[in-house]
Amino acid sequence: MPATIASNQSLCLPPEYRQQAANFTHDTLRDNGAYWAPWRLAENAKWQHHVYRWAAELVKTRGLRRVLDVGCGPCVKLIKHLAPLGIDIVGVDQPSALDAARAQGAKFTLLEVDLERPSLVFDRPFDLIICADVIEHLADPVPTLELIRRASHAGTLVLISTPERARERGRDCMASNKPEHVREWTREEFARYLGSRGLTTAAHRLLPKDDAERASLLGAERDFRLRRRDRSPLCCQAWLCTDRHASGSSRSDAA
Repeated sequence: MPATIASNQSLCLPPEYRQQAANFTHDTLRDNGAYWAPWRLAENAKWQHHVYRWAAELVKTRGLRRVLDVGCGPCVKLIKHLAPLGIDIVGVDQPSALDAARAQGAKFTLLEVDLERPSLVFDRPFDLIICADVIEHLADPVPTLELIRRASHAGTLVLISTPERARERGRDCMASNKPEHVREWTREEFARYLGSRGLTTAAHRLLPKDDAERASLLGAERDFRLRRRDRSPLCCQAWLCTDRHASGSSRSDAA
């Protein structure tokens, strides 16, 4: 039975915003064999490139040792940016994505999960949890955010990204224009939503949605803010958070 779409109010979306009717990226609603075609895998390497670079930066500068990727997909970016760092990595996603990840050569732990109804319990918490452009696909994000909470300790960093609707679609967009996305938030809406779920922002970045160089796009972002243009190429919003409700030891390897 498909999960119920969360209400606009609970998601901090405007009342007039029109969400999609279902999570159309769920394995039960698509052709698993055809979805992860070679062209899609090649394109996947570009999307959220800067989010995973930020994750790798956090691992290196903060000495993080255990990383969870929630909705890891085919793991192309995990393999490129994080696997070479010699850390403990766990990726969780639905079966079609994990099959694609294994075909791409993922050697770290991969666990099957239905992010609409996650029941995974981990033996140890993680130092960094990534959820890159996943939350917009989910009928109701709360079960996945609760999974993240269960996987956290008091010092866990949570890196969440999602499209920034105003910059991606235009300021007047009030519908989910991409069928694969149940909904998209503006930066202000998503900040309120994260706060409503007990997540405290430590840092925020506006990034390209692909592997374009960010510096070359700052002029377009400036023009967006000055209302000289209706969209900006810095349309991936990434948030580094801590969970104020998390408890337990401050490191994943603590006794």
